[in-house]
Amino acid sequence: MDTAIPQIIKDVDNLRSIRRESGQFTNGDYMYQMHANLGMYNSVFNSIKKMLDDDENRIDMVNVFNAKATKESDKITVEDLKEVERHLDNAINFTQEGINVVEYMLKENVIHKLKTTANEVGNPEMDSYINALNSDMAADAIDDIGTLSSWAGAADASSNEAVRTIAYIINKALTSATLNSVGKATDLLKLKRNLKKGEKEWHLYEVDENGNFTGYLVRDLNFGRFYKNYEKAI
Repeated sequence: MDTAIPQIIKDVDNLRSIRRESGQFTNGDYMYQMHANLGMYNSVFNSIKKMLDDDENRIDMVNVFNAKATKESDKITVEDLKEVERHLDNAINFTQEGINVVEYMLKENVIHKLKTTANEVGNPEMDSYINALNSDMAADAIDDIGTLSSWAGAADASSNEAVRTIAYIINKALTSATLNSVGKATDLLKLKRNLKKGEKEWHLYEVDENGNFTGYLVRDLNFGRFYKNYEKAI
């Protein structure tokens, strides 16, 4: 956490600057921040805090840790864990602030795209849908590609011109994503030829202590083990 927090603060400051100066923020930037940076850290910090919130958990952690401590000076107390929890609160606040900025800029991107498309096709009905994006009900749907995909798939035959316009944008994006993924897969197959003896493409994928794939890519933190231990702890 000592190395992560300074970088998170820097990232949030950069995001605030981008928002303030109306700088470029792409959908790819959003995916990175929510799934590999701020969103990921926020989820991890909240999971750890949830464990520390429980008095019995704190006592168990202290007992387990101290039982393995080789020196008296290495032992910890419940107060030490409470201090960790205070640092976690700060970390959660930092990441959540960044997430709020990211979600605001994503909404601005969506609105800009809708306005641009509406102007191109001369659609006067789009303003009501843009206003709906600012409602609480739409907030979760913006980040839910499954909801948007299902809705768009049924909406492309709607009698409402605004609905058909939005459906067109989403379906076009899905088609583009599919084509791009084919290109990436081709590039990866070419890179596979550079593997040395004993190296396999599945070495990119994380495994648990039993050698089973967890569904995550290899990173500093083994997410499969983390979530498994988390489920046991609660």
